[in-house]
Amino acid sequence: MANAGFTINWRKVTMTDITNLMNTYRECSRNLWNAYFSTREFTWDLHDEYENIRKLLFEALVVYELDLYKEGCAPDTVPPPVLKVFPSATSVPILINRSNDSASGYWDQENGYENK
Repeated sequence: MANAGFTINWRKVTMTDITNLMNTYRECSRNLWNAYFSTREFTWDLHDEYENIRKLLFEALVVYELDLYKEGCAPDTVPPPVLKVFPSATSVPILINRSNDSASGYWDQENGYENK
């Protein structure tokens, strides 16, 4: 179950179960990649374009549905993060990009470092 707590104009909004919204977004994003992007020759430019689309999908399928988009923001500015995830697991692994090349796409789990 995914829950989100968020703040709008400095007032706390109650925790909301967003599992269905996240599942819809995840399925849409995965289908888009699998059906239309993964079949093409991979380049980092292609990956970047997919990431741009994925961000728009998240805004349209999750943020808009929660009526949070650009709440309290000046026009043409990026809204602050609006979701705070509270995992139901007892520990959450941290993934680290060890490469100096931030575009390497390689992430692995660091042993001994877990958010508890």
